[in-house]
Amino acid sequence: HILPGNVSSQFVTGLLFSLPLLDEGGEIEFEGKLESRGYVDLTIGVLRDSGIDVIEKENGGFIIPGKQKFSRPKHLEAEVDWSGAAFWLTANNIGNDIAIHGLNNDSIQPDRSIADALENIGGEIDVSQFPDSFPALTVAAACAAGETTSFIGIERLRMKESDRAAAMESALGKFGVKTIVTQERFTVFGEESLNGGRFESFGDHRIAMSIAIGAT
Repeated sequence: HILPGNVSSQFVTGLLFSLPLLDEGGEIEFEGKLESRGYVDLTIGVLRDSGIDVIEKENGGFIIPGKQKFSRPKHLEAEVDWSGAAFWLTANNIGNDIAIHGLNNDSIQPDRSIADALENIGGEIDVSQFPDSFPALTVAAACAAGETTSFIGIERLRMKESDRAAAMESALGKFGVKTIVTQERFTVFGEESLNGGRFESFGDHRIAMSIAIGAT
């Protein structure tokens, strides 16, 4: 199986769970760099805890032997989701007071990077490894009065549940925030306050949640 590395780690996860059950197993290779690699590593950790053998190739691909069986792990605890917490972290960044418990600061989840990204509002932020946090981060950038924040690594945003670059350009425009959007860069000019209005979520939960946080 040859997959583009820059689309979604979820396709890789699906294959990693299913290929061990096939008689012949399989191999996974990538065209280009595998992005959101941390989520693949989380998957492999769960598989190994469940008795599944996954062999990493030197080129970054994987060999998965067939005819394997999943066993019940002795102990398995799901980490708190950093990408879900991104909205509450953003809410706090723009002046709210929300207590957030259980986040693992040493997590290998790529969206752990939102904590550092929020501290870099007003600078340049590469979201290529954690694109799910991009909508929330643009709201933080919109509320940073007098600051200009540029997001790079935005190519995958156009292949999510919506075109998230276009969706947040629309949302921030409704909030009265100026943006400049190119194929490679999303620039936000922070404002003292945000306007209200009627918004379109484009059928994307992360856009809807980001708009809700901005509305606070």
